Amino acid sequence: MWTGPSLRCLPSLASRATIVFSGDGNTQRISWEWRPEDGWLPLCDRTAYRIT
Repeated sequence: MWTGPSLRCLPSLASRATIVFSGDGNTQRISWEWRPEDGWLPLCDRTAYRIT
């Protein structure tokens, strides 16, 4: 479940995320980008770790 802030409050902006899983499945690298009028720009990078 996504619990962070939403870009829905900015209807004129588009966003996308790329999620890359590690080979062992213990981490995810999440890269968010947003697109103003002139092209895609980095928004934030996050790493998620599996907690067992």
